[in-house]
Amino acid sequence: MAIKDWQEIQGDYETMQNMSCIPCGIKKVSQNYIFNENKSVKWNKDMVIKNNTAYQEEVARLNREKNKVRDAIHEDIYKAIQNEVGHSLSRNGARKIWEYAYAQGRAYGIYSIMQHLREAIDLIMEVFDS
Repeated sequence: MAIKDWQEIQGDYETMQNMSCIPCGIKKVSQNYIFNENKSVKWNKDMVIKNNTAYQEEVARLNREKNKVRDAIHEDIYKAIQNEVGHSLSRNGARKIWEYAYAQGRAYGIYSIMQHLREAIDLIMEVFDS
């Protein structure tokens, strides 16, 4: 399997960040919401429960989908770090490098994370090569 380059990984990461976990075509409604004023109070309450349950299930599905994409991107990141650093760097070692860069740059977005990652990889390569 080919190892993705950093630009592709960064693009994938930005796409993942922009994935919405807010359902389309359905919204959460208040307990007193009236779907149809010509129907009974019980019918409207049942519809609120049905609607809000469907909404929560869709939110959960969207979150699972986004998390699955995020996890795949993390695997691409770990492989790219391992490939670049070399020296039989373990997946766990690559994960720690990513977590460090992420912690340093997350407040400022993926560009900052990538800058910290680049600096960390350069330092580690320098240490291994000396």
